[in-house]
Amino acid sequence: MGSLLLRQHLELEGRYWWFVARRRILLGVLERNLEPKEALQVLDAGCGGGATIESLRHYRSVVGMEISEEAVAYNRKRGREVILGSIEQMPFAANSFDLALALDVIEHVPGDLQALQELFRILRPGGSLLVTVPALQMLWSAHDVANGHYRRYTLDELRDLIEEAGFEVVTATYFNTFLFPLVLALRWLWHLRPKGSASDFIEVPRPLNALLTWVFSLERPFIGRIKLPFGVSALCFARKL
Repeated sequence: MGSLLLRQHLELEGRYWWFVARRRILLGVLERNLEPKEALQVLDAGCGGGATIESLRHYRSVVGMEISEEAVAYNRKRGREVILGSIEQMPFAANSFDLALALDVIEHVPGDLQALQELFRILRPGGSLLVTVPALQMLWSAHDVANGHYRRYTLDELRDLIEEAGFEVVTATYFNTFLFPLVLALRWLWHLRPKGSASDFIEVPRPLNALLTWVFSLERPFIGRIKLPFGVSALCFARKL
């Protein structure tokens, strides 16, 4: 990811529909699977602009980690505890955290299994993991190229990787399902035009941003209760036994 694209990403994270709705959905997953008001040591591995850290402040301690020095500096200026490090070799001792999040992170590294094994290592026994990834290789587009993705995943592929790393999967589902037809159409149009390298993360008019946020957020009550059959993204909530 280039420096300009990274800066756009950091600035958009607080308000862009995809990030806002994703946070709402993932907080719902955590609320359904963790004890209310539980005091936890939390790691947001690949925390980006830190908006998720802010949404997790009700836990005892939330630490972010980023491979980008620019992202680390951005977060520290805003009073967040963010450590420089790679998810493939994290600068934390074993058994340091109760909850780890890797939200659209492991697709950015060559060694996705190694990253998941590192997450297993730094979690305490009984600790929880929440992972999201871009789903379905058929959706591959300029957005993936621009953001430095190595791959997209089927839900079975994600589940198998997490289990191979040692976790027990509690919940696994696709999500961003309601907008899937629109995204699929846009991605197939990309295949018909000259290839470029452009991220989907661009400013949109406020009314459209609000509408997309609302539609995506409608999935919140379903995630973790039913398994959606397809989607633009996939998630797993798992535990280290």
